Amino acid sequence: MAAHPALQAMITLDSPIAPALAVADEALIRAALSGELSDADVAALAGHLAASGVQLQRPGVSADLASTGGPGSLSTLIGPLCLRALGVEVRTLGVPGRPAGGIDVLARLPGYRLELTPTEVNAVLDRAGYVHLLASEAWAPADARLFFRRQALDAQSCPPLVIASLLAKKVALGLTNLGLDVRVAPHGNFGQTKAEAQGNAARFERVARLLGIDATCFFSDGVVPAQPFLGRGEALLAIQAVLEGTANDWLAAHIDGLWSVASRIARTPAPAVAERTRALRGAWISNLSAQGCDAASVAAVAAEITNQPTITLCADRPGVVAVDLGLLRDAIVTEQSARTAAERFPDPCGVTLLQRPGSRVAAGMEIARVRTASVGACFLDAMREAITVLHDDGDVNGGEVRRDA
Repeated sequence: MAAHPALQAMITLDSPIAPALAVADEALIRAALSGELSDADVAALAGHLAASGVQLQRPGVSADLASTGGPGSLSTLIGPLCLRALGVEVRTLGVPGRPAGGIDVLARLPGYRLELTPTEVNAVLDRAGYVHLLASEAWAPADARLFFRRQALDAQSCPPLVIASLLAKKVALGLTNLGLDVRVAPHGNFGQTKAEAQGNAARFERVARLLGIDATCFFSDGVVPAQPFLGRGEALLAIQAVLEGTANDWLAAHIDGLWSVASRIARTPAPAVAERTRALRGAWISNLSAQGCDAASVAAVAAEITNQPTITLCADRPGVVAVDLGLLRDAIVTEQSARTAAERFPDPCGVTLLQRPGSRVAAGMEIARVRTASVGACFLDAMREAITVLHDDGDVNGGEVRRDA
């Protein structure tokens, strides 16, 4: 079957000096928005985006766990560690998250090298069996260019383009096995409903097969936080808690779920519960060392984050805790964006939920801890709107604010 004319035009014109390239990109985006691209078109687009940069030439089985985006999950941070602990070679090429993707968190670590050449990637894989890279000008650069145009046309969540973008990064690293955490929510990239997400997930798996990748999609509730740590620094604190064996029940349940997902991707039984922390710690330390960091540096950053000023939100009356992840994400991302010009991965704030959504609280109970060294009243107002207490009569009330010592 011939490629869609818009896709063929973009591929033909794809050159750094092609004056008509922007027009071709926009035509392709509009075709995708109109539902005109076939599975073969999406696969061809993913392959073209991957071929725009360097591609890893490395034999053997390799795996990764990606996601469709959204706050409140550690799947792209802990998931690769689970896979590596199961003996699979892991190759991850990611982009910044909103508010805290895997790359954003690793960028907080001094010395951790996110940008590597293929030769360096092979060296890391030989040493640690797991590499985590930032998508940059070297790897799938046309994907970044196309995403910029998608933003301009409000097409960030266009499923065919999301599928092509996700798979382009996996093709660039020569991946053979892939899991995808499909987060179902009003802000989800694979659809706002479970039915929409299932349809797009099935398409993702079909397109992946056309590219020679064995992909499996897993569905998670993107409306409710999967665990209590939200933010770049907070995700690092979550990792520390998991590796030190101090994770609370909420976080531990999330990690158990990631072990199950990783086991299905790797087609290998997960280790006994008593062995899991040790296995994750070994994969983590090995990767840190191979990419230029160490456990002592991680501990120092975690201590710095822990010692930053916080404000505690308390329930001012009894009720049921509710968290609006969309509002919470937008508030944190707004603060991060205001500082991006001065810092590539700024981390001015974050939230640790002290009560699970749906749990009943009494007046005065602490419901969330907000880390903030420099944000203003607008951010705190947003937090109070995002983290609320529902009453039996349906009323909503935000928590009162208590500034910590």
